[in-house]
Amino acid sequence: MNSLVRKIVFAFMAVTFTGAISGFDSAWAGGSAWETYAKAAKLHEQGGSQQEIRELCQAARKMSEDPVLFARASLLLSQLEIDQSDLRAAHKVLRELYFTERDLPAAVQDDARLRAARLLLRQKDREQALALIEPVASNGANSFFRHEGRIVLAQLYADEANWQKSDSLIHQIISQRPAYGSKDERVLVIQARRAMAQNNIVFAIDLLQDCTSQIALSYLAQAYDMAGKPIMAVGVYKKIHDRFPNSSQARRALFLAGEVFMRSKDWMAARNQFVKFAAANV
Repeated sequence: MNSLVRKIVFAFMAVTFTGAISGFDSAWAGGSAWETYAKAAKLHEQGGSQQEIRELCQAARKMSEDPVLFARASLLLSQLEIDQSDLRAAHKVLRELYFTERDLPAAVQDDARLRAARLLLRQKDREQALALIEPVASNGANSFFRHEGRIVLAQLYADEANWQKSDSLIHQIISQRPAYGSKDERVLVIQARRAMAQNNIVFAIDLLQDCTSQIALSYLAQAYDMAGKPIMAVGVYKKIHDRFPNSSQARRALFLAGEVFMRSKDWMAARNQFVKFAAANV
């Protein structure tokens, strides 16, 4: 991986936009565009005025001729729109990174395509999302983005129970980067879903039992329920509720735990869970 690609990859790996600012101190110390961006990033981290953050990002993009800075300011601006639940506006900003006359590195454009595709999927626009993902998965600027594209595609095919295509993509990923098969929870979840579809519940549980993400824990709870282990399933739902207390999944976990008790005919325990669910949704 050459130095430019490495710089771009590490610049865009983080979901938050402030953690890597210190690495650019020397770059922006004397430049107003970098200072403007840094101020916007800090305000975002501190939960500052969204209008001020928006204006700072827009100013940094106008002032800068540096493609890395333009892209970082654009990503922060798109995240701001996502925070406001304006997915169309966020996509519009990202589109300026992959559909542009600017001389932006290919890795930047691939990153923007994948981010935009995820937004489109949240809007149920599978066709346009695929049009962005497939070129990255096939001919991405580097192996990192190719693998990321393949993971998203594999997830899509798993959602459709198209296990032949999903398995093929997972095999490609693991054969080229074996660590993905044991450490990337997205890959583990796809494999576990496949195992659950084949009623190989023990294998699914084995794949997921050390995972920590919401989605992985959700499938682990489902696997325990399918295996006839309601107490284990409820324990995982409780873990989701405790680890992600302010999320919609936390409230849903209370309801699903109640359903598990209903299926096991533990009516009192089910009632208690549904009472907790009702109280959490007041």
